[in-house]
Amino acid sequence: PGLEDKGMDVYSRFRQPDLKKLYFLKAIRLKKGLILIPKLSHMAGDGYSYFYFLSLLATLAQPPKGPIKSFLTAFSSRPHHRRTALKDFSCSGLEWKPAPQNERLTVERVEILRKDVKSIIRDVAASHHLQISTNDVLAGLAIKKLAGRQTAFREDDVDVTIPIDVRQHVKEYGQRFFGNGIMLHTFKLRRHDAENLEIKEIAVQIRKSMPVVTSETYLNYLTGLEDIISQRNMDKLRPFDPERGCLVTNLSKLPSDKLDFGTGPPEFIMPLTSEKNSTGILAKKENYVLRFAY
Repeated sequence: PGLEDKGMDVYSRFRQPDLKKLYFLKAIRLKKGLILIPKLSHMAGDGYSYFYFLSLLATLAQPPKGPIKSFLTAFSSRPHHRRTALKDFSCSGLEWKPAPQNERLTVERVEILRKDVKSIIRDVAASHHLQISTNDVLAGLAIKKLAGRQTAFREDDVDVTIPIDVRQHVKEYGQRFFGNGIMLHTFKLRRHDAENLEIKEIAVQIRKSMPVVTSETYLNYLTGLEDIISQRNMDKLRPFDPERGCLVTNLSKLPSDKLDFGTGPPEFIMPLTSEKNSTGILAKKENYVLRFAY
């Protein structure tokens, strides 16, 4: 109880060293519960894959419900991770400079009522005749919060980066794809707008900036990453520059309710990865939680 309110002291206590393998799992038994600390290398998969693996692990930890039902559950949940090589490509010989170490960060959590988000969506539909998403609204809230800090960014234009899960758009992947199925979408937002516009106006700008995701556009995106690597411009591979912009990652739809290893779903999930000027969107029962790091 109260674990989420103890800030960076908790993060530094449970943060693990850099991952040397594709997966790491540590369990800490407490008097009143159990803490699981899993880490998945991005070489193996993204956030969706991270929770996908944990949910399957939890399913296997449950007592068997009969041989046929157990087989059907395992078969229907089997991840799709087949790889098709489009062409030869190698990153060998490239050096990756470690990112500058951040100063001690402040982590803040703000709970957002789901009904308030729905109200903004209805308001925009009526006033702008535009359908925006929950993520547009929550990202708008995050951007406004971070941009409102006087020392947040160096430039007047803020680079906003939002990861997009492409699984539902790329038929070759599908919802059971285990790997990296994300596209990092970055657009510029005037800092003055981020500070002064209403949340619904920022959400509209976010929605209008969103790219069309298809198999073709995603392949073009991946080709662009290959070009960056070929040019050895490794700095451009970083998700974002915390001095010039912010990162907003939506984790609210990840299957936390399926992480039942026999004693019920987790009471609380806390990401241990923190980056300056980043926001993680989490779910808490019927509402949302914005977790800011700055």
